[in-house]
Amino acid sequence: MDEIKEIIQFLSIKKLRRIETLNIEEEGDSVYRDFYYILLNEPNISEEELAQKIANTTKNDKKYGMIKSRFKKRLFNHALFLELSENSTKQALEISNAYRSIYTSVLFRGNNIRKASYYIVNKTLKVIEKYELLDLLIIAYQIKLNESNFYNKPKKLNEYADKLLYYSKALSNYSNCLVIYEKASLILSKSKVLNQADLEKLNALIQDSLTVSELPEATFETKWTMFNFKMNYYEYIGDYQSIEKQITYFEKIFLKKPILFYKTRKLLLYSWKLDAFGYLKIRKGAKSLINYLHDLYEPNSMGWYYIQRKILYYYMHTEQYVFAIDISHNVIESKKMTELNIKLQEMWLLWHTYLQILNANYNQEKLATIKLAKILNSVPQISKDKLGLNTLVRTLEIIYRYLIYDDENLIETYNALLIYKSRYLKPNKLRRAQIFFDMITATSKRGFTNETTKREGEKALKRYERLKNDNPERKAYEFIPYEKLIEVMMGRPAGN
Repeated sequence: MDEIKEIIQFLSIKKLRRIETLNIEEEGDSVYRDFYYILLNEPNISEEELAQKIANTTKNDKKYGMIKSRFKKRLFNHALFLELSENSTKQALEISNAYRSIYTSVLFRGNNIRKASYYIVNKTLKVIEKYELLDLLIIAYQIKLNESNFYNKPKKLNEYADKLLYYSKALSNYSNCLVIYEKASLILSKSKVLNQADLEKLNALIQDSLTVSELPEATFETKWTMFNFKMNYYEYIGDYQSIEKQITYFEKIFLKKPILFYKTRKLLLYSWKLDAFGYLKIRKGAKSLINYLHDLYEPNSMGWYYIQRKILYYYMHTEQYVFAIDISHNVIESKKMTELNIKLQEMWLLWHTYLQILNANYNQEKLATIKLAKILNSVPQISKDKLGLNTLVRTLEIIYRYLIYDDENLIETYNALLIYKSRYLKPNKLRRAQIFFDMITATSKRGFTNETTKREGEKALKRYERLKNDNPERKAYEFIPYEKLIEVMMGRPAGN
């Protein structure tokens, strides 16, 4: 009861009357209710359109400005009583409530409302320990220290002091972990090609990550963050054996802390595992893994589309093209395909076409069913892209025309490629694409014969191997690896 009395005195009737929040269910004409529902249902509405609907005026009019200002004040007041969406997970709700509770306790303690502050911390402590919320744990044990002093409990004070010091060390270690992660992310995001200096820096950061992950005060979040760094690094350099080993190791950590194995973490972990299976051409266990991923998200949700892409890549890398085509076909025909980013919609069409070409296995009748002109007209955004994405289109056209012996149009496509290459493919940019296009250039000089393609293809494959060993490059804008496409071209049967 003491804590209730403290809060009653703190929240005087005058203060309560002054707090304005949103009540979207109130009867009568409410401009704030209209403001709320318009923005909720039309998130892309322009402010000019909003002003017209709300106040029958322009966005610069004082009347609209006053309504907007008052709505904003009420909205932010309401945010103090934040409740997440009913679609939020139990973990998200518990964590959100924990943050709100602990910072409320700080507010109370700052106003000498001690007992209410102690009450909130004691009520919230189990949740923040369960989720290892270090910043909140430090605040909580600072307040617990004050509580043990206030009630003259020296044994409890020593216990809380030890915990406060432990969590302070854990937070310091997590801070070091974040520094490592951000330094590595900067190198990986800014570098299209990793030179030796980059590799040395990243290897040093890998060693640092092992140190912070193995300390006694290393929390799950610290280990997960370092795991993410290593996954991104190994994925960049194409070391999928290391990815598989790291996943096996981290699955054991999750068994010890299942409460922290959120859906999004399951999605990331097992997507990486499926990637590793694909690149290493592992089929054992893949079916159950795919079924598990399928059940994570509802069909047509954003998570579902992400999973379909990962499954597509698995079937592509393991050369199970019929299954891959089923995936791409289902996505293209799915209910919310048109709600995806335009370029992503176009990429699904291109991926589907690449798979049809490979699945045809040089069969001219099957290749003839692919309407290339229609497909090229269906991807205008990617075709206009000058940053490298349209290499998907140009590569597709070259491969297809070569496989159907369409030398006349192939030469025309090649000439267009030369213009694109001179304008946009600068030295040290998209070197994997450059190697492929160099091979096409060399092959064209002898009329795209099978013999020339095989000779130049072998040279290109050796260049890819050197590139992988010396200066790893992110496989940007690449669906079917260029090595596989070159092998397909080299395997074209003689004659037409």
